[in-house]
Amino acid sequence: MVDMVSKGYWAILPFSSLKHMPHLKLSPSGVVPQRTRRPRPIMDYSFTGVNAASLALSPSTAMQFGQTLPRLLQRIAYAPRHHGPPLLMKLDLSDGYYRVRLSPEAALELAVVLPGPKPSTPVIGIPLCLPMGWRHSPPFFCAFTETAADIANTSITTPVALPPHPLEYSSQAHDVPRTQSFTPSAVHPPTAISDPSPLAFVDIYIDDFIGLAQPSEAPRTLRAMLHAIDSIFRGYPLPRDPPSRKQVISASKLSAGDGAWSTQKVILGWLLDTAAGTLSLPQHKEERLLDLLRSFQPLKRTSRKRWYGLLGELRHMSVALPGARFLFSILQSLLVDQPSSKRLRLPPLVHAALQDWQHLADSITSNPLPIASLVPQAPSYMGAVDASGYGQPQLAPAMLNHGHFTIIQNQQIPQPRLPPVTGGNRGL
Repeated sequence: MVDMVSKGYWAILPFSSLKHMPHLKLSPSGVVPQRTRRPRPIMDYSFTGVNAASLALSPSTAMQFGQTLPRLLQRIAYAPRHHGPPLLMKLDLSDGYYRVRLSPEAALELAVVLPGPKPSTPVIGIPLCLPMGWRHSPPFFCAFTETAADIANTSITTPVALPPHPLEYSSQAHDVPRTQSFTPSAVHPPTAISDPSPLAFVDIYIDDFIGLAQPSEAPRTLRAMLHAIDSIFRGYPLPRDPPSRKQVISASKLSAGDGAWSTQKVILGWLLDTAAGTLSLPQHKEERLLDLLRSFQPLKRTSRKRWYGLLGELRHMSVALPGARFLFSILQSLLVDQPSSKRLRLPPLVHAALQDWQHLADSITSNPLPIASLVPQAPSYMGAVDASGYGQPQLAPAMLNHGHFTIIQNQQIPQPRLPPVTGGNRGL
């Protein structure tokens, strides 16, 4: 908290100087552990009902990150082969939520209690920016980051040249995997009218900007991303800023090589290999998932909280496993059949379902999943059938003449072109 105060993100005042404020509400604070960084503070705004009482004025439609991975996989699967394997990179924002300021009234509504120098003198932390834990922080923040991604995609498609950015050279000074050739099955086969232009695309997952481009367009895509982020968030400190204020793009992630273009990159918790055209779990997630599934084998009962954690891990894995989303019925039934139990009983049928998930986890860790298998190809033939299910060969010419059916004969249906990135919508 002292670190965030020094950067101008929070203010700390004694309770005695704030208790007369009409908008003041006090919530408890907590900490969420992180795997590769220091623990992250989070505020419990459900404790005092602030989350429930907040009006839904935030732009909820700005949160488009739910389909980020499918959008990326689709573009990889349809990438034109003659331009080489697509390259991936990502830029992480430093202190993301804290880049968006709050009004004074909202800051008092989102205050938290902190331990003071003595038990009798509590102090109050007041957020000056969007805090972690408030239900409307994500949509307000995504309105900024989604706009930056749209600006970047617009810059890529316009012929106006952008000036060099100070970070574009240092971000590439890393030794990362970069294969020069495709595996033949990495992408869908091209058709006669496929878009031959090289791939260049920017997507966003909350505060992670993800670049996807083939080699010829990679420099232009990176430059567009950097300038777009600076156009929304002030990139460099001003003289009036405290010395501890960081650049908006995380320097620690750049030093780790996240911003370097590569054919192998961990994106949204998955290891993508665009040259081989495969998707797999990183090693630490493989071990974590397998250990989690094995830990339930000897159990006859488990806590509701732990069961929620298991379901969350399996939901993440099911995104890239065909058919896995239909295997949750038995697991979810525990929450329906035992609605008031703090300790859930695990019957043999549930253990059998967990054994199926164990096989799925083993297969994805030992055999990376082809990306092309997750993205359907365009149909090569389109026609209509009647209610009985008979297709075109059984239809009489007289039926066609009377307009009961529409048949497209001997016509190749092209691969669907990807939609233009306009209007803040990067949907499939």
